[in-house]
Amino acid sequence: MNIFELAPLALLSDNIYISVFILIFCGFLVGVTASLFGVGGGFFFTPFFHAVMNLEAPLAVATSMGQMPFLSFSGTVKNLYLRKIKIKLGVLLLISSIPAAQITAYMIGNIHHTKWGSEFLFKKITYADFFVAFFYSLLLASLGVYGLLKNKKSEENQKKTAQPKSLTVPILFMGIIFGFISSVFGIGGGFLAVPFFMYYCSLSPSEAAATSLFCIFILSAITTAHYLYMKNLYFGLSLLSAAGTTPGAVIGAYLGARMPAKKMKKYFGILQILVAVSYLFLKFY
Repeated sequence: MNIFELAPLALLSDNIYISVFILIFCGFLVGVTASLFGVGGGFFFTPFFHAVMNLEAPLAVATSMGQMPFLSFSGTVKNLYLRKIKIKLGVLLLISSIPAAQITAYMIGNIHHTKWGSEFLFKKITYADFFVAFFYSLLLASLGVYGLLKNKKSEENQKKTAQPKSLTVPILFMGIIFGFISSVFGIGGGFLAVPFFMYYCSLSPSEAAATSLFCIFILSAITTAHYLYMKNLYFGLSLLSAAGTTPGAVIGAYLGARMPAKKMKKYFGILQILVAVSYLFLKFY
């Protein structure tokens, strides 16, 4: 396939310029939101490419991953300047997440040769389409509800929570899940990493978001290179998305450093639930 093919944009508008504008503008809004909460933008682009632009699940996942290095780079640079990133925790997560993501990316890249990627479960929904849409939404909504329930505790009680004596083994284990989820669903993994850093590693919301974004940058850059090698993504769509997400991420990093912790946790949980419900509605209705 031609990785710079823009034909799927025809589903947004008959006018190519309007379609390009829509994609870049959506990217800008996603960039602000993603950098604010420390996620990779895949929370929007995987459902968007899959449900709105009707790409096959493996292509939607890979194309969503393709815009993340650009989005997360600008946010990471800004957070480095603000000294919000916990480098040691981030590196620990990456040690196990990078190999996990590459193994999964290879499997996703070849899924169209299998029953999951080629046979229809019902109508024009393949097994892979159903798996990505359903389990992605289930995971996202569950994390959103958990975050909202966790946020009911007062900040005084949260500060009294003792940090675990050793973080190495739990973070390495989380890294495997982080890498797997990132490649399977085309997301940065921030929806897992941010709550983990906040509630288990006792980081503040802004530190958790910044450290998550740093991990997403490294992981997504390596995984995107893998997808490019396999020629299994619409990289032209990824670049157009990145044209909006990159400047948006700079604004999001500034806002994240200034937003009160309690509000940040609350809005993060609500966003997760809204995206999950919207994804299922758009894909199956």
